[in-house]
Amino acid sequence: MVRNLAPGRKWIGTPTNPTGPKFFLGYEWQAPGDKTYGSINVLDKWFDYWDFYQYYGFVYAWMQANFDNLADNASAIDVSVTPRVAYHLKRLGFMTWQIEAVTEDKWVGTDN
Repeated sequence: MVRNLAPGRKWIGTPTNPTGPKFFLGYEWQAPGDKTYGSINVLDKWFDYWDFYQYYGFVYAWMQANFDNLADNASAIDVSVTPRVAYHLKRLGFMTWQIEAVTEDKWVGTDN
């Protein structure tokens, strides 16, 4: 099975006809509300980090809040840049993670 590295591709439209906001925040496969820790913890942390990490932006704050809540399947799409970029949270170890940025020309998977 091929991992879909383009979550929400249908929602963002095309580069010449974008739809909706400039950023999409979400999850690959399963959201925290589907797990035992719940999405409210992520949202609380995200708001805190959004203010704290202003220099890095709210995508970074989103990823940090999800890492803190063991939601290491967090993702975001930035449609304000060309090429568009999908970000994925990658856990490297117990307290180590990185944000993987994948430009649109490298997206794989299906639109489903």
